[in-house]
Amino acid sequence: MRANERELRQTLVQIGRLMYEKGFICASDGNISARLGPNRLLITPSGLHKGLLEPEHMLIVDDEGNVVREGYGRSATLKPTSELPMHLEAYRQRPDIQAVVHAHPPITVALSIAGVPMADCLLPEVIVMLGLIPTTEYATPSSEENVRAIRDLIRHHDGLVLQRHGSLTVGIHRCRRLCGWNRWSKMRASVSCWPSWGCATRCPPRKWKSCCVSGSKWG
Repeated sequence: MRANERELRQTLVQIGRLMYEKGFICASDGNISARLGPNRLLITPSGLHKGLLEPEHMLIVDDEGNVVREGYGRSATLKPTSELPMHLEAYRQRPDIQAVVHAHPPITVALSIAGVPMADCLLPEVIVMLGLIPTTEYATPSSEENVRAIRDLIRHHDGLVLQRHGSLTVGIHRCRRLCGWNRWSKMRASVSCWPSWGCATRCPPRKWKSCCVSGSKWG
């Protein structure tokens, strides 16, 4: 096993644990993938607790979803996540991305059920990190319908709310996704408060554009 593969396996383990610790997933919820090389993706397995994964649990698939190298040792019989088609669609539509993360943040799901959008310009840090965050039409999880639901939106957005289901984020840098989740968490907490107050002010378009231009300089 090459050094970059060992490092990537460990990174996916760390991301799974962080997602669990931050309450974005529970038990076998969620899934993570990352580009390993040309026509090769490293992806989490189906049915395992994502907060308790080990490096050996990750599977390698090609761009068509075929398992190229199954798990080894104790995990030799594992299968890729049932959301593999959604991950593959994201990579097809976005050749620039290096990672895809699907989580089930409770507040995000609740807001989607309540019809509260996250596509408004509310917090500058979230705009810079993830851009606008639209909500998909409802689709059955792990289905072809779900693949179609993200197809057009993921071309132009790094973060999506999956109606009544969860979140989907993509990025050109794997570590950037970690920062993106933290920003998402901040926005969820803020957005969940304002409906009870009956109002919310949006970031003016000219300020939003300014955020996008200057965001690369933010540390």
